[in-house]
Amino acid sequence: MRAKLFCFATLTGGVLLIAVGFILSELRAINNEARVVANEALPGVEGAGALSQLRLRYRVRSLEYLLSDDPAAAAQMEKSLASLNTELVQAINTQRANSRTPRERELFNRVEQLAGAYHQAVVQASEHARAGDMESAQQLRRTVWVERANALRDAIDELVALNKEEAQAAILQAEEYARLALWGGSIAAALAGLLTLVLTFVFAANISRRLGDAVDAVRQIAAGNLRVRLPAATRDEIGLLVDAVGGMQRELRDTITLTGDSAEQVAAAATQLKQSASQVGHSTAAQSGAAAAIAASVEELTVSISHVSERTADASQVAADSDRQARSGREAVDRLIANMTQVGKVVGDAATQIAGLEAQSENISKIVAVIRDIAEQTNLLALNAAIEAARAGDSGRGFAVVADEVRKLSERTAKATEEIGGVVENVQASTRDAVVGIEKGVTAVHRSDGEAHEAGEVIRNLQEMSQQVAVIVSELDSALREQSMASSEVARRIEEIAQQAEETTSATNQSVASAESLDHLAGQMLGAVRRFQV
Repeated sequence: MRAKLFCFATLTGGVLLIAVGFILSELRAINNEARVVANEALPGVEGAGALSQLRLRYRVRSLEYLLSDDPAAAAQMEKSLASLNTELVQAINTQRANSRTPRERELFNRVEQLAGAYHQAVVQASEHARAGDMESAQQLRRTVWVERANALRDAIDELVALNKEEAQAAILQAEEYARLALWGGSIAAALAGLLTLVLTFVFAANISRRLGDAVDAVRQIAAGNLRVRLPAATRDEIGLLVDAVGGMQRELRDTITLTGDSAEQVAAAATQLKQSASQVGHSTAAQSGAAAAIAASVEELTVSISHVSERTADASQVAADSDRQARSGREAVDRLIANMTQVGKVVGDAATQIAGLEAQSENISKIVAVIRDIAEQTNLLALNAAIEAARAGDSGRGFAVVADEVRKLSERTAKATEEIGGVVENVQASTRDAVVGIEKGVTAVHRSDGEAHEAGEVIRNLQEMSQQVAVIVSELDSALREQSMASSEVARRIEEIAQQAEETTSATNQSVASAESLDHLAGQMLGAVRRFQV
C-alpha cells in the first residue's frame, strides 16, 4: 500500500513539477524580455532623447552665435558650439556601439552624417557672419541650415520611435509569455486535480474490494468454516492482515483437530472407566457376599466350639468346612486385590488424559486471545480507514461505509471470541472438577487395596487356624477357650472386611458417577469441536 501511495504521489507530483517547470520557463522568458526593455530598449530611448536634447542645445547656441554682435561673446559661443558638437558625436558613437539591430545602426549612421552636415552648415553661416556678409549668412540659415536641422531632428525622432517600438514589442512578448504561463499553469493544475481524483477513486475501490474479500473470509472462519480460501496476500498492510488471518486459520484448524482427537480419546477412556468401575462394583458385591459367608461360617464355628465336648466328630467336619470357606475367602480377596489394582491403573490413565484435555483447553484460550487481538487490529484499521475516508470528502463516502462494516465485523468477532472463551473456561472448570473426583477415586482405590491385602492376610491366618483345628481336634477340649477367643477375633475382623467392602462399593459408585460426568463433558466438547469444518 505504501508503494502505491508513493507511485500516486510521484505521478501527481510529476504533473505539478511539469506545470511548475513550464511556469518557471515562461517567467524566465518574461524576465528576459523585461531585461531587454530595461537594459536595451529604455536605454536606447533615453539615448535618443539625449541626442535630441544635444541637438536642440546645439541649434539654440548656433542661433545665438549667429545673431551675437559682441566678439567676445561670439568667441565664447564658438567654443561652446565645438564642445556641444563633440558631445553629440560621442553620444552618437556610444549609442551606435550599444545598438542591437542593423536598422538601428543604420539610423545612427544617418544621424551621424546629418549631424556632420548640420555642423558644416552652421560653420559656413558663421564664416559669412564673421566676414560681414550677414545676408548670405541669414540666407544660409533659412535654407540649408533649417533643412539639415530638420533632417537631423527627423532622424533622431525616427531613432526614438524605433526604440519605443522595440520596447513595446518586448512588453507585448512578455505579456504573451505571462498569458501562456497562466493558461499552462491552470491546465496543469486542472490535470493534476483530475488525476488525483481518478487515482483516489481507483485506490479506494481497490482497498474496498480487498477488505471486502478479507471480511468475507473472516466471517466464514467465525462461522466455523476453517477450509475457506483466503485472498492472495500482498506486501501491504491489507496483505499483512490477510496473512495474519491465514496463520490464525491454520493454528485454529490444528488446535480444533487435536482437541477433537483428544475429546474422542477422553470419551473412550470415560467409557472404559465406567465399565471398569462397574466391574469393581460387582467384585465388591462378591467380596461382601464372601465376607457374609465367612461371618456365617465363623458363627457356626463358634457354635460348634460350644458344643465340641458333645460333638467332637462334628468338630473335624466343621474345621474342614472352615478351611474350605477360608480358601474361598482368600481367593475372593486375591481377585478383589487384582481388580483394585486394575481400577487404580484405569483411573490414573483417565486422570492423565483429563490433564492433557486441560492443557488443550489452555491452547484454545491462547488461540482465542490471538483472534481477539486480530479483531482489535481489524477494528483499528477500520477506524483509520474511516478517518481517511472522511478526509477524502464525498469521494470517500462509500469507503467510509465499508470501513464501518469492517468495524462492526471486528466487534462481532470479538464478541464471538468472548463466547468461545466462556465455553473454554466452563470446559476447564469441569475438567478440573473431574480431575479432583478421579484423584479422590484413586486415593480410595489405593486405600481399599491396602485393606484388601490385610483381609487376605487375615483369611490366610484363618485357613492356618482351620488346619490346626483339624490337627488338634483331639486337644479341642483343652484349647476350647483359646479357640473361642480366636473365633471372636475372626468374627471382628470379618466385620471389618464387610465394612471395608461397603466403603469400596461407595467409592466405586462415585467413580461410576465421575466417569459418566466425564463422558458427558467429552460429548459436549466433541459437539463444540464438530461446529468447525477442518
